[in-house]
Amino acid sequence: MSKFCANCGKELKGAKFCPDCGTAAVEEKTTAKKVAAPVQEELPSSGLGIAGFVVGIVAMIIDPFAILGITATALSSFGLAECVNGKKKGKGLAIAGLVMGIVAIVWALIKLVAYFA
Repeated sequence: MSKFCANCGKELKGAKFCPDCGTAAVEEKTTAKKVAAPVQEELPSSGLGIAGFVVGIVAMIIDPFAILGITATALSSFGLAECVNGKKKGKGLAIAGLVMGIVAIVWALIKLVAYFA
């Protein structure tokens, strides 16, 4: 490290005092600047995907006419589209709601066919 005179700023080569002005030598301090890591913003959850998941659960339990199954399928489809575009998170819930909605529709159709057969 080089030493510099605190008074006149002249570089000193190993001397403890400046030969020009007689001031004590000061070591040059180098400080590394800390660079903050970039903050990654967290994506919001897909409300449509969550709603489709919840309606899909309800449709699996109590929907005799597939109305809730159709609703769950529609909500989950729109929620999945939001997640695939990268705008929101919650892709797994949207897929699960879609599957449950389709299963509820198929189950309602099986019950309907069995009733009239």
